[in-house]
Amino acid sequence: MPRNVRNFWLELSVDGSKSNVETGPRSKDGGFSLTILQRSEGGIVRALEVSGYATEDGRVLLSARTPGSDAPPLSFETKR
Repeated sequence: MPRNVRNFWLELSVDGSKSNVETGPRSKDGGFSLTILQRSEGGIVRALEVSGYATEDGRVLLSARTPGSDAPPLSFETKR
C-alpha cells in the first residue's frame, strides 16, 4: 500500500509484463479516466470505461460503465 494516497490509487498487473503499474493523481483534487478495449469478432470494442474524480464539496466519486449499454453505471462514493 502506498504511503501517500490522494483520491485514488491504481494498481495494474498484466500477464507477461515484468512489473506492475502503480500510480495515482498528483493533486488533492485529481482524478483519472481508464478505457479498456477488447477484441470482438476480429474488431476492437470499448468494453469498459472507468473514471474517478473529486467534487468541490469533498465527495470522491468512482464510476464504471460499458459504452453503448443501457445499464446504469456502477458507482461508488466516499468523502475526502
